[in-house]
Amino acid sequence: MELEILSKFVIIVENWIAYLPQQSYR
Repeated sequence: MELEILSKFVIIVENWIAYLPQQSYR
C-alpha cells in the first residue's frame, strides 16, 4: 500500500504549513 508515502507526505505538508507564517512575517 502507499500508506507510508502518504504519511510522509502529510508530515511534509504539516511542516510546510508550520513554516509559512515565519516566511510571511519577513
